[in-house]
Amino acid sequence: MFFYDLETTFLSKGSKREDQQILEVGIIQGRKTFSALVDPVKGYPIISRLEELGQNPERSIRFWTKLLAGKGVLNNADRRKSIHEQAKKIDSVRADFITPEDAIKGMVSFGTGVWVAHNGKAFDNKIIQAHLDRHAIKANIIFKDSLPEIRKLKLPSHSLGFVYKHLFKQPFRAHHALDDAKALQRVCKHLKIFEIEPPTKLTTLKGVGPKTEEVFIQAGILSVEDLSAWFLKGETWQFKTYKNLHNILLEQIKTKV
Repeated sequence: MFFYDLETTFLSKGSKREDQQILEVGIIQGRKTFSALVDPVKGYPIISRLEELGQNPERSIRFWTKLLAGKGVLNNADRRKSIHEQAKKIDSVRADFITPEDAIKGMVSFGTGVWVAHNGKAFDNKIIQAHLDRHAIKANIIFKDSLPEIRKLKLPSHSLGFVYKHLFKQPFRAHHALDDAKALQRVCKHLKIFEIEPPTKLTTLKGVGPKTEEVFIQAGILSVEDLSAWFLKGETWQFKTYKNLHNILLEQIKTKV
């Protein structure tokens, strides 16, 4: 199970959630992490390109500056400058930021399966899915949202920052993607939300009987989750399309293992 978060631009009026652009990604599983600063307008002038993409340039640039200042990439004094000056400052440091496509590919390479985000159904999941579709990236991801579970606490606020402070009596550096992902993982672990379920048996898949299961096991594939990590790589496994599944799997394993 993976916990993730995005920091993004702000949309202009009339734009849809799927149009929102990514400024930072962070994802964690246990102690393993992946994070990256992202440039959604790479190769273009910042302000005009944000407008073309349906973003609100002023709000986006001000947040982007705040994000980078919080990481020490820009100075706090830059937050008081005009958006044109802030855009110049961002332009001077963004050379090493990666593209949204590379950011999503990096997250997918880090791991697929269940991805959990706070308020993910309304926000993060839609943005991730839009980027997957836009860049034709195939990924076997099951999106889950922690907010409905956390709302059961009946707190005055269910923002991640409020809940974290309520549970652990201390704040964390909110609105930084990896920090948010780490905090969410800790909250969910503490509340026993999304407890890890036992591995799914291969024989629960249509077309997989004992003989086919043995072929998988010989290749070190012991569960549906193992199969997803080993074979799918973002593709959809269509059992029903194969007439002689056992032989085809055997050939696949011979070539892949």
